[in-house]
Amino acid sequence: VAPRRGIPIYVNTGRATLKRLQDEGALAGMEAFGLIPVADTCTYVTSIIERLDGVVMTNSGKWAHYAPGNIGVSVAFGDIKDCIRSAAAGHVVRGAP
Repeated sequence: VAPRRGIPIYVNTGRATLKRLQDEGALAGMEAFGLIPVADTCTYVTSIIERLDGVVMTNSGKWAHYAPGNIGVSVAFGDIKDCIRSAAAGHVVRGAP
């Protein structure tokens, strides 16, 4: 499954984890897949997300709670599989295909 229509997938992690993944080469090809690593901050408190139109899907309850008020986005909540399938489909998808 790969994102379509230039839909990015932001992946939040700590800087130590990100460095380890970089050192191990685990992030090779990540940009081509549409994954954007974000370390040591949340995308709902800084201007990291490039497009704020449409709906942002998340598997984080905290993100779903704070993002609408902080950055003015509409939020769809789902599990990680829903998030990946939604990025691939270009619209919100929930549950098994």
